Amino acid sequence: MGEKKNYIVIYAIFIFIVVICYSFLSFLFPQTIALDRLTLSVLFATLLAVIWYTIETNKIHLVMKHQIEVSTTALLTISYDKTEGKFELANVGNATAINISINDVVIDEKEKIRLEFPSYPYLRAGERHLFNATSYKGDEVVDFSFDAHLIQEHANKDYLVFIKFEDILRKEKSQQVRLGISGPKLLSTA
Repeated sequence: MGEKKNYIVIYAIFIFIVVICYSFLSFLFPQTIALDRLTLSVLFATLLAVIWYTIETNKIHLVMKHQIEVSTTALLTISYDKTEGKFELANVGNATAINISINDVVIDEKEKIRLEFPSYPYLRAGERHLFNATSYKGDEVVDFSFDAHLIQEHANKDYLVFIKFEDILRKEKSQQVRLGISGPKLLSTA
């Protein structure tokens, strides 16, 4: 929506300029109609060229803005390390993530089994942390590993993990990661 608003403002400014220029030229040269038509044609061609240039420049600006944002954003993944028997939180992006929180993952709604993850104050680019998740059955803490899968039907299931954090400019970010046997996969960022 913001991009359309920019174009509307640009068009309005250029139309205003053309009207002012035409009025000014009509005031200076009221008797020379041919000159007014020629001048108006040149102004109109210039207007079209400036509009085209503005649109192309805006497209380049948006692409550059996106590239800068991607190159300065943290991207977090969570995976389960079977050899260590722990989860791994990794920052595979190019910036530090601050105030990291991970939503609980429900393993089984019927049995009310869920995993609760710790939060982290920060994670620098390229850093990895191994950690244990607290397992709950109802409100009681239970002890089972993530890959044990108490219920057979969940053995090959992937789970959605929502990660929230702030970037170095304190802008809130969130990511959705798939966690399971197939390994971590970033599904979306916001």
